[in-house]
Amino acid sequence: MAQRRATTERLGAFSDGVFTVLITIMVLELKPPEHPTFAALLPLWPTALSYVVSYYFIAIVWLNHHHLFRFFPHVTPRLIWINFVHLFMVSLVPFSTAWVADTKLAAIPVFVYAAVFVLVNLAYIPFEWHALASASVKEISARTRRFTKVRSSATLGTFIVAMLVSLKSASLGFGLICCALLVYLQPELPGVGSEDVGKVSSRSASSPHREPETIVR
Repeated sequence: MAQRRATTERLGAFSDGVFTVLITIMVLELKPPEHPTFAALLPLWPTALSYVVSYYFIAIVWLNHHHLFRFFPHVTPRLIWINFVHLFMVSLVPFSTAWVADTKLAAIPVFVYAAVFVLVNLAYIPFEWHALASASVKEISARTRRFTKVRSSATLGTFIVAMLVSLKSASLGFGLICCALLVYLQPELPGVGSEDVGKVSSRSASSPHREPETIVR
């Protein structure tokens, strides 16, 4: 009797729950001003800015995480631990966001903020490569694979530069972080470019072992 392998549905649901909690934690850090005036909102700009950037970053991480999971046919111990390490690094984002906000973009907090982004990327790359290795060439073209890896490496490099620059100029370091995130304004990745979408859709429709997938554009 063949051994039945666990699907990725439960692991994906757990990961979604973690992302939801992290966003909720960041929202709870948004404190209203003491005075009922527009002027009272102005000192809160570091909190608002860091929250928007961190929220966007977590949204990018979740979207890429969601895309990658479609390529895993089943859960393996390796996938579980790679996923847990990735989620652990993402869980550090609310802490670094609150520190940056409370110190109004001081150098050391921005350095730590950029360092957290570096750690998230370092944990994400093995997750991404594991997903690409699980997908066939028919699902993801060679060009898309190359672009995926180049973009991840370029983003990681930018975060590292931002981390180092922030020690001299916190504003410039924070600006570099924002520039790195702009690369994901159209997050078709990881893995599914326009020529690959139909291949993934047709495979999911014909395979009895994979659940129907929703293509995110």
